[in-house]
Formats: sequence, C-alpha cells, structure tokens
Amino acid sequence: MERAHDIHNVLRRKKFVLFLDDIWEKVNLSTIGVPYPSKVNGSKVVFTTRSRDVCGRMGVDDPIEVCCLDTDKAWDLFKKKVGEHTLGRHPDIPELAKKVAGKCRGLPLALNVIGETMASKRSVQEWRRAVDVLTSSATEFSGVEDEILPILKYSYDSLDGEVTKSCFLYCSLFPEDYLIDKERLIEYWIGEGFIDEKEGREMALNQGYDILGTLVRACLLLEDDEDEREVKMHDVVRDMAMWIASDLGKHKEKCIVQARVGLCEIPKVKNWKDVRRISLMGNNIQIICESPDCPELTTLLLQRNHSLEEISDGFFQSMPKLLVLDLSYNVLRGLRMDMCNLVSLRYLNLSWTKISELHFGLYQLKMLTHMNLEETRYLERLEGISELSSLRTLKLRDSKVRLDTSLMKELQLLQHIEYITVNISSSTLVGETLFDDPRMGRCIKKVWIREKEPVKVLVLPDLDGLCYISIRSCKMLEKIKIEKTPWNKSLTSPCFSNLTRVIIAFCDGLKDLTWLLFAPNLTHLRVTDSVQLEEIISKEKAESVLENNIIPFQKLEFLYLTDLPELKSIYWNALPFQRLRKLDIDGCPKLRKLPLNWKSVVNVEEFVIYCCHDKEWLERVEWEDEATRLLVKIHLHLCINCKMGNCVSLQLQVSCDEVLNHLGSCVCRKLKYIQNLKKNLVALETAMEDLKAVRSDLLRKVHAAEEGGGLQRLHQIKVWLERVESIECQFNGLYSTRDVELKRLCFNGAGPKNLRLNYLYGKRVFKMLNMVKDLKSKGFFEEVASPAARAVGEERPLTPTVVGQETMLEKAWNHLMDDETGIMGLYGMGGVGKTTLLTQINNKFVDMCDTHDGVFIVIWVVVSGDLQLHKIQHRIGNKIGYKGVEWKKKKENQKALDIFNFLSKKRFVLLLDDIWRKVDLTEIGIPNPTSQNGCKIVFTTRSLGVCTSMGVHEPMEVRCLSTNDAWDLFKKKVGQNTLDIHPDIPKIARKVAGACRGLPLALNVIGETMSCKKTTQEWYHAVDVLKTYAADFSDVKEKILPILKYSYDNLEGENVKSCFLYCSLFPEDALIDKERVIDYWICEGFIDGVESKERAVNQGYEILGTLVCASLLQEGGKYDNKSYVRMHDVVREMALWIASDLEKQKGSYIVRAGVGLNEVPKVHNWQLVTRMSLVNNKIKEIDESHHECPNLTTLLLQNNRCLVTISGEFFRSMPRLVVLDLSWNVELKALPEQISELVSLRYLDLSESNIVRLPVGLQKLKRLMHLNLESMLCLEGVSGISNLSSLKTLKLLNFIMWPTMSLLEELERLEHLEVLTVEITSSSVLKQFLCSHRLVRCLQKLSIKYIEEESVRVLTLPSIQDLREVFIGGCGIREIMIERNTMLTSPCLPHLSKVLIAGCNGLKDLTWLLFAPNLTHLSVWNSSQLEEIISQENAAGVDIVPFRKLEYLHLWDLPEVMSIYWSPLPFPYLSLINVQNDCQKLKKLPLDSQSCVAGEELVIEYGDEEWKEKVEWEDEATRLRFIPSCKLVLYDV
Repeated sequence: MERAHDIHNVLRRKKFVLFLDDIWEKVNLSTIGVPYPSKVNGSKVVFTTRSRDVCGRMGVDDPIEVCCLDTDKAWDLFKKKVGEHTLGRHPDIPELAKKVAGKCRGLPLALNVIGETMASKRSVQEWRRAVDVLTSSATEFSGVEDEILPILKYSYDSLDGEVTKSCFLYCSLFPEDYLIDKERLIEYWIGEGFIDEKEGREMALNQGYDILGTLVRACLLLEDDEDEREVKMHDVVRDMAMWIASDLGKHKEKCIVQARVGLCEIPKVKNWKDVRRISLMGNNIQIICESPDCPELTTLLLQRNHSLEEISDGFFQSMPKLLVLDLSYNVLRGLRMDMCNLVSLRYLNLSWTKISELHFGLYQLKMLTHMNLEETRYLERLEGISELSSLRTLKLRDSKVRLDTSLMKELQLLQHIEYITVNISSSTLVGETLFDDPRMGRCIKKVWIREKEPVKVLVLPDLDGLCYISIRSCKMLEKIKIEKTPWNKSLTSPCFSNLTRVIIAFCDGLKDLTWLLFAPNLTHLRVTDSVQLEEIISKEKAESVLENNIIPFQKLEFLYLTDLPELKSIYWNALPFQRLRKLDIDGCPKLRKLPLNWKSVVNVEEFVIYCCHDKEWLERVEWEDEATRLLVKIHLHLCINCKMGNCVSLQLQVSCDEVLNHLGSCVCRKLKYIQNLKKNLVALETAMEDLKAVRSDLLRKVHAAEEGGGLQRLHQIKVWLERVESIECQFNGLYSTRDVELKRLCFNGAGPKNLRLNYLYGKRVFKMLNMVKDLKSKGFFEEVASPAARAVGEERPLTPTVVGQETMLEKAWNHLMDDETGIMGLYGMGGVGKTTLLTQINNKFVDMCDTHDGVFIVIWVVVSGDLQLHKIQHRIGNKIGYKGVEWKKKKENQKALDIFNFLSKKRFVLLLDDIWRKVDLTEIGIPNPTSQNGCKIVFTTRSLGVCTSMGVHEPMEVRCLSTNDAWDLFKKKVGQNTLDIHPDIPKIARKVAGACRGLPLALNVIGETMSCKKTTQEWYHAVDVLKTYAADFSDVKEKILPILKYSYDNLEGENVKSCFLYCSLFPEDALIDKERVIDYWICEGFIDGVESKERAVNQGYEILGTLVCASLLQEGGKYDNKSYVRMHDVVREMALWIASDLEKQKGSYIVRAGVGLNEVPKVHNWQLVTRMSLVNNKIKEIDESHHECPNLTTLLLQNNRCLVTISGEFFRSMPRLVVLDLSWNVELKALPEQISELVSLRYLDLSESNIVRLPVGLQKLKRLMHLNLESMLCLEGVSGISNLSSLKTLKLLNFIMWPTMSLLEELERLEHLEVLTVEITSSSVLKQFLCSHRLVRCLQKLSIKYIEEESVRVLTLPSIQDLREVFIGGCGIREIMIERNTMLTSPCLPHLSKVLIAGCNGLKDLTWLLFAPNLTHLSVWNSSQLEEIISQENAAGVDIVPFRKLEYLHLWDLPEVMSIYWSPLPFPYLSLINVQNDCQKLKKLPLDSQSCVAGEELVIEYGDEEWKEKVEWEDEATRLRFIPSCKLVLYDV
C-alpha cells in the first residue's frame, strides 16, 4: 500500500506511458498506484492480452485485434525462416512449402517454429512427409508439441470452468477451417450434458452463446466475418485442442477425428473401448458394416457422407453411452432395429436423408430430447412420436410430414416439448382447429405453409412463440387474416410478438399483408413473385388498428420486394424505420413512392437501397420532398446486369452545395456553422497553438520559481492551467474527428443524420474557438508563485468511473465543514462506495492543504477487521515523521503520548477506513477534535452500532445508487461500443444493471464482465444467470461475494448467522414480515422459545436489529401495523452462496422463489436439502414423491395460487421438517392424512387457503407449536385442536367457524398456549371468553362482530396485557368500558396499537381509548350516533393525554361526530388524518401550531371541499401551519 502511494505521488505529476505485456486478468491500476490515464493528464497505458474479456475489464471497449498474417505475408515470413537456399534445392519444394505454410494459417508462432524446422529439409520426400503429418496429426511434427501447443495451451488453461473447457475441446471434432453453425454446436453441447436444459431450451441456448462468446474473446474460436451465425477454429488451435483431448498425446484414440479427409470406410481403431468421441463427417463412406464395442462413446458425427446408404445391423449394438448422433446429409433410406440399444441418446439428427419411416425401435429412446427431421422428403408419418417422453425439440421443416389433428394430439402428449418447426398446409389451417392448446402455440417456432388444396382465405392462429413463417406457392390465396382480426373488430394487440422473419412467395392472389401490423418485432421481410399484391399495409384495413397507435416495421432491418408488378404502396405515410439497413427493390414498376422522408433513417448508421435492373424506375419515384430525394440518393445502389453476367454496383452521389441549397429551409436555419466549418477549424487550430505557447512560457516561470526558490504556484495559476488542460482535452477529442466530419460535410456515404451531426460539430468548433481566445487573453500573470505552506497529505488514486456520489459528497462535506462536527461516520453495506466517498474527501482536504484556511496534516489509515492499535500508531507515526528504530521500540502508551503531543499542536484530518468495532482514539494518542482546534475525524464502517460506539449519533448512510445513476455507472463500465452493437442490448443491459440493485461493487464488476459481450444471447444468458443463481455469474463469487462475506463473518454467534442465512429463503426484493420470520426462527430452534414466547420474540427483534445495523438487512417500513425488513438482492446471493457452503453443497438450500415455476423443481440429491423455498410460483400440483428428504427442516410453499393438490406421499420422507408454510394457496381445498408423518413439525401456516376440513392426522403433530388458520373461509371446524399439546400460538382471526362453547373448552385445555387471535360473534361465547383468565392472558388480536344490542348493551373489556389489535364491527353495543378492578389510573391495554370500529350505530364515544397509550392506528367508520372520540364528561378525573403515539386517524361516515378531543393535542407521531364522506359536524380538529412538531409532516386528507372551508382552526397560526397540508382525496366506495 505504501509503495502504491509512492508510485501514485510520483506519476500523478508526470506525463507517463506504461506498457504491460501478456496480462491474463484485470490489472487494478489504482491498487499498484498508477493514476488512471485521461485526456487531462495525457498519460497512456498499453497492454497485450489473449482475452477480449480482459480488455473489457480494463475499460477498453474497442480494443485492437492483432490478427493472423494474410497468405502473402505468411509466405514471406515462412520463406525467410526456411531460407532461399533450401527452397532452391528442388523446383517442387516451393510449391510444397506453400502447402506447409498454409497449414499454419497465418499464425506467426507456427510459421516461425515450423519454418525453422523445415530450414534443414533438403529433399522433396521430407517436404511431402511434412505435408502428410501436418494434415493427419500435426502434433507429431517436430517442434509442434514442444514449442507451439504448450504456448497456445495457456489460453485453454485460463478458461473458467470445466464446462467451457469441454465445449472448446468439442469444437475440434469439426474439419479444418470449417464454418461451424452456432446453434447446432450448442445443441450438441446440450446433448452431451455440458449445458443443462432443465430450465428450458432458450436459457440453455443463451448459455451456449455465452460460452461461444467466451471462447471467441479468448481467441480460441473465430467469428465468421460474413455470417454471424457461424464460428470457426484456427487449424493450429484445433491441433492444440485435439492434443489436449488426447491427454497431451497419451491416449490418441480417445477422440477419433477423421473429418473431411476422403475416407471410404470406417477407420481401423486399435481399441474401440477407449473411444469417447468420433467425427467422420464430410467423407465418402458408403456402407458401415462394422460392429464395434464402444462402451464409452458419447458422440458420433457421420453427417455429410453423401454416399452413405446403409448402416448394418449391430453397428449400434454396443454404444450404451452414446448421447449425440448426427446422420444428416446422407442418403440413408432406413434405420436399423438395433438403434433401440442407444438407451442414453439425447440428440438425433436425420435431416436431409431419404428415410421413409421411423422404425418402432426408435420410439424406445426415452432419453431423446432433440430430433431433427428437416428436409426428410420421403418421411410421411410420425405415428408414435408421443412415446419419446423426454423430447424437447422437434424439427420438421420441409419434411413430407404435415401438421394435422392426429399429429397435434401426439405432440400435446409430449410434456417437455418446447421447440417445434413444422409444415402446415393452408387447407389444414382452414379446415381444422389445431391451436386451442396455448402450450403448443408457445412451442411452434417456425412454420412453412404450402398449398395442398386451393384455399382463398388463410386464417393464421395466434402463435405467441412463432419467430419465422414462410408462405409459398399458395396460388389461390387471396387473404391472410389473424384468428381475431382488427377488421373483425375484436383484436387490439400484437399476436406475433416474437415473429422476426416472414417470407411470402408465389402467392398470386394476395392483395395486401396488413396482418403484419401485429408482428411488432419483425426484422426481415421478403415478398416475391406475387403478381396481384398491391399494398404491403392496406390503409383501409388498418384504420381500426391506427386507433391503437400501431406503427409498423419499427424493428425492420431488411426488406426485399421482388417481382411484384402490381405493388403500389408499402405504407401510405413516411415511417421512422429505426433499424432498416437494406431495402432491395426489383421488378416493382408501379411502386412510385417509398415510405421515407429525410428523418426516416436518421438513427441508422448504414442504410442502403438496392435497385436492380430498372434505371427508369428510379427516375419515376415520387419523393416526400426534395430533401428526401437528395438524401436518399446518397444511400442508393443501382445494380445493372452486364452482358457477361456480372452485376455492377453504382453508388450515386450528390454534391454538398446542391443538398445545402435545398435543405437550407427545411433542415436547419443556422447554416453558418456548416458553411464556416473549414475556416473555423483552421482558426481554432491556430488559436490552440498560440494558447499552448502561452502555457509553455508560463510553466517555465512556474518551474523556475518552484525548483529554484522553493516557492509554490499560485492558485490562480493552477486554475488557469487546469482550464487549459481541460480545453486541450476537448480540442483533441474534437480535432480527432476532423477528417471524418469534413468528409461527412461533402456527403461521402452520408445520410440525413450526418447533416445534423455537421451542424452540431460546426457549432462546437465555433464555441470552442471563442473559449480558446478568451483563455489565451487571461494567461498573462505578474506573479506566479508564493512561499509554500508546510503540509502533509497524499492524494489517493480514484477510479475514473465514479458516478452518483456528487450529492452524497456535497452532503458529507457540508456536514463535515460544520464547526460543530468533529467526528463523522459513514456507514453502509459492503461495496456501496464508502471508501470511494472517503477517498474523495481525502483528496478535497489535500487540495486544501496549501490554502490559508486549509489543514496541515491529512492522515489515511486502513483499519479493517484485525484492529491492532500498534499498527494504527505505526501508520500514523510514519505520516508525521516518527519512523526511527527507537520510536518503534517504544511501548504503545509512549507512542500515544508522542502522537498526542505532535497532533495537539496541528490542525489535522484523520481518515479511518473500514473499521469493524470501536477504535479508542485516546489509546492511539489522537486529540479530541473540537470546533476550537478545527480538527476532523472521518471513518467508514458497515455497522451502525460502530458509529454510535464512536460517539456519532447522526451518521451518514451511504446508500445504493438510484436507478438512473446505477445505469450511468453500468453504461460507463460496459462501454458505448458494446451497447451499440445491437439495438436490443441496451434494453437487456438495463435488466442486468437492475439485478445489481444499485450496488456500485456489483455494477463495476458485472459491467466490466459484460463489456465484451457482443451478442443478445450472451446478454439474455446474463439475465438468466443473475435471476437463478448469481454466484454462477463470472467474477461474482470471486470479486463480489467474498467482500460482502466479511459482514457475515463479523456477526457474533452462530444463531445470528443462521437467522441471517434464513432470510435468503424469501423472494428477491421481498418485504419480510418481522414477526413471521421470527416465528420461523423460533420453530427452527435458532431462538429458544421454551421459557416465554414474548422473550423469544424480543430476542428475534434484537437479532433483526443487529442484522440491520450490520447492513445485512434493510428496514422495509411499516404497513398495516406490521413491520418489515428486506434483503438487498446481492446480499441475498451472498447468503445463498454461504448457505451452500461456498458451493461445496450447492443443493442444501433450494430457493426458487418468485420465478414462475409450474412444478416442483428437479433436485440432484434430495438428501442434501435442508431448506426449500418455492414461494410465489404457479405450481399446480405436487405429485407423489419417492425422494428421501431426511435433512429438510423448512418448506415454504406459500402463495402458489394455482396449487390444487398435494400428494400424501409427498410428506412421507421429511422426518425433520419443522416449518411448513402453505398460506395464500387459495385453490388448495384439502390436505392429505399423511401430514401426520411430519413428526417434528412445529410451525404450520394454512391461512388464506380454502381447505374445507383438517385431516384427522393433524392431531398427531404433538410437537406443533404454531398453527395459523386465519382467513380460512371454507374450514368447517377445528375439533380435536386440544390434542395439539405443545401448541403455543393459535391464530383464528377471520375464521368462518366462529368459536363456540365447546371450542372454548378445547382452548382451555391447551396448557402451553401463549398467543391467541380470535373472532367472536356470540354474546354468550364472548362473555365466557372474557371470563377465562387463561385465554384473555393469551389474547393478541380480538374481533367482535354482529352482536346485537339486546345481547350486549355495554361491552366491558378486562385489562389485557398482550392485546395488540381490536376490531368491533356490526354490533349494537351502546358503550365500551374498561373493567375497574382497582382505581383506574394506569394503562389496561398497554400493547394495543390498532383499533377499527365499523358499523356500531349505538356508540356515542370511545373514551376507553384513553387506556391504550400505544395506539398507532385508529379507524372509525359508519357509526351513525358517534358524537365524540374522547368524551370530556366521561374522561373527567382521568389525567391522561391521549394519542401520544397515534400515527394514522381515519374517520369515515360519522354524521354526528363533533369532536375528537376538546383541546389541542401534541400528536408527536401523527402523519395522517383522513376525514371522508359524511363528517360535516366535525368543525374543529384538536390541533394548534405546536402540534405534530416532532414527527413527520402531517397530511390531512378530506373528501369534501365544503368540510375544509368550515373547519375552525385554533388560531391563525394553526390555520397557516396546516392548510398547506390539506389534500383532497376521493375514494370509490
């Protein structure tokens, strides 16, 4: 750390260049003390790496790729290495040498090594041998295995994870220089099990694309320049991969790769039993007649053996582990019966074969997940396909198989099917209803429609998952509609939200394609050879749609219109075309107007219009205006067929002056910025040179004064120089694009967007010219330096991407500069930016050191968890000059005295970073900071408790960034280049940034990781991973979670740690009910609840407070009289990571809360599971389970609102289950009797379910302590409840079976009952209940409903110590009184906090509330005779000031109420008074100007303006105080 400071202090004053060679991971420049290079300091850092990931993490989002040499340069290098003498030995050697050099594929390392090796080869035979070896097995070539492959292998070794390494090695199965289809390769990986498909095909594909991106960025795979759907592997890298796959050449037959080498038969293999993978693709094999024994074989690639006709019986007999089998592009006509032996097969590709039927043995492959039958034009039937029960992907494009009712029925039986490509005849769509099943609608991804029988109207079903549709050769087709079309007046929203590609061809009867309005994400549209098509979008048919503001083609990228002789219109108005890159028009003579204006493609970087064959068409086009004509012509390519058959592309250009003359009036009025651009640029360049000269002269004077006279430069000099540096930086950025802007000025390949850019650029040049001239005029000073003040302080390096702390820094700085502030604490969760904020404070103080009012010593000490006073003293001593051996030998108290004597005479600032417990400043020797000495102490901590222990009672919390600031930081880390690669990436990036929940640490790390992700699939994969298990995300468990884990490690006591981890069971960003989670903890045994429930609850609140103070939980507020906490999502991921024993036992906590599950997830090892949370899902049923769960203690299943049944077998193997939550499962109507087998169960919540009757077996749960049956409106009874002998908490509120005498007797027998909530509707039961001292003692919530006046005229409540909430509704009670056992001067209801009175028309007042001193919520509704809340007459003799803790007061429909209280009350906590409906007689509120001064600002809501005008305020001061707080709020009642 000290060295880093030394380096930083030297380099920050210099203009330096740092070269870093061969880095493999991010180098944190600030850690080693290197100032970040910027335009201001002019410094540079250059590095080399093999990984584009590293570039991104270093903040370089547009790195320079060093590519392999081209053929000519590679040959030149090889020639130099071989030598002309060797090449001249025989006339055939140069030709052979070119083949050898070609095998190196331009890689200089290979060219050098192999060239040096071949330099001594003088005979033709040696050269031919070299070609043979490099073609068959390059590792046998001299020098390759020793000097080339080990160097390349570093890239492989640096890959993160065995999965990525396995995927890389798999790529070597393809031939040399082969273009590998990305999607097919990923499907192989899924089949091999490298990627798990259990979460769905889309997530698996996204993971595959992420791995491909990783391999490309590691330079182990290469992207194809022409087709983004393909990758390839450099041949030398492929040799390295094959070498690694063969255990560095030790087991060469492990992978047999003889791809595209001209084989006519299966190669001879010495030991088939060792073979893992075989690739014989691209050969000339005709017949396979072998029967090899391959017990370990997992992949067999036989595609593109175009002559392969037959595979003999027995070939597949001994391949029990085969997972991937590709037989595509062969002329096979049938499959053998022995394929049924491929019991492990997951992937089967039979596309482009001549197979006419699938043998019934194929349907025995129960593990098969992927089957490709595309282009199988002899295959007619698929009877039995439903037997393939694991099938997820089925491809039938352009096969002879057509989707009909019988096939659809079979497909519906495939429970796991996700992806289908299929052919449908137009007549089938008209004649049959195939798509009633929405699941099938989601699964069908690509559709090819051909005409089998003449159809005039094609009605397309609403297929939500459809992404591709091709309609061809439907000659009689006249209309295409959607099942509920807008012109049938019922469709208003997109039906094809995923449809991206549409092809319409040879549909001669079609007039329009207006249905495309409902494909908002369309990117490719090709319409060809449809002779009657007149419009793409018909204005007449689209009129009803326009009401919904549907603008078509907003995401269209390519539009091809070919041979459409009647086409007159694409769209009747100009469209924005935000992404259109290519518009190709050919054979459309009547298309006179394009839907373009000069704004249409303003945001598109590259836009081209291709017009083939017809130059006259171009002349006939009617443009929106002259500006559009001129600007669109810039993008026009006219292709003319020559006699030789070649196509010549002519780019039409228009002069700059011509465009400016026409656009002067319609584009921009201020042309002077454009017209004077060249002149202003020259003037700016000259002015900048003059300014630099003035700066050089000034710096010469300053340096002479500083170095010769020991003086220090004046502040005005500093400020002027900083401004010059800033303007120079801006000038360099502006001038760097000079050539581009001047070219754009002449419209070389430019567009309408560029005219706007020219204007903006010209304006910036003009403004900067004036700024430079002004700055130069102020650059002459009479004095440049003054005597320097002595100061100690070091500027600390700061990352250049500090975002969102400006307001926080200003607030902290202002508070710190207050004379009354001596010590300031900054607290917050790990990674939130405390150290960054402290660094900025440090640097501000250092800047002040040489000012008149500045400090003289700034000391920075990192304390960390290992608090040792002597180390802190040592660091402080170093800063103030105590460095000698003698001082080090002194005792701590002597050092403290030395430090005190020194600092007491100075004005100092002490900055303590990362303290975990109280630091005794006196023992260190730090003088107490006061307003007199002007000293300051600032510290950072994660614990609010540390702040208070340090005497800081108003610490500043450093919070996570707001959504906008978080996005700004994330954008800076990712880089604009990456965000601009695809228009969808910014939207996905916002989701990734959102997953960080504003935590700067996560935003920085994840942003750096994503900076090199260039495909949408990689970004979608990032979203998937962060949603499911963020620890699997790159760098999260290395760079984020361990930092946060320090807070966990610092917790005292295993019970507190267990309580913290338990909170991770709740969904992301969920509000966690404090009392509920404490009940969970008690039943789990983290808190001892044996002695007293109240004592246990208090301990739970203490633990929650500890976790909040430690910044591991956050206060979540208070709603409906309940208090909540929440856990930051990144902290939650850390907790899950710890709970899985840092991933050593990943299956111990199964948390899939709020992720949309439809079934219980598959678990690898149920015996490891200790806790499972499936909260907030869509699980419908829980089937029989044969899984043993011997260690499961908590099962949270609440809020699965679709859950209908739970199998009895499910509970049979959970002997240790103690917590079971089934609340809010509103469709659940019954529980199985087997619940009795949960012998350890302590907590059971069935509230808000619709269970009709409790199983008898429930009475056997002798350890059950907590039972919640609230709001079970269908439950018929709870007889036998007294058998639950351990019950301590019983909740029966809102319970349809209201308590009877017999139930009261049962409740009396519950000896351990401590908490009871109950609803009573019978006067006799109420009387009996209130006479039961045992039950009253337990009562926490009481609801009294529907008791008539005759039954109870006066309700007398006893003193109830634990009563928290009371609801009295629909009763004829005339008076409520408190039982007077003694003189009533003390509270009888000390814990009562919430009271709701509704529909009690006999009540006159609620004076009894005087004896509820902790009341926070009071609601009184619809009580027609109520006159006063507190009656002055009835309260006589009681000296109690009411409502001291009241927060909310609601008064509704009280026509007779005249008074709340007879005099003003203090109301220290009142935040809301709500007066609604008929309360006209309430003329005065108990407020004066001193009311509500201690708490939040009071809001007075009212529903009637007349009422507000009639309010009589205590005095004018009161009126002025509260009138602004009045707010009209109308409720629907």
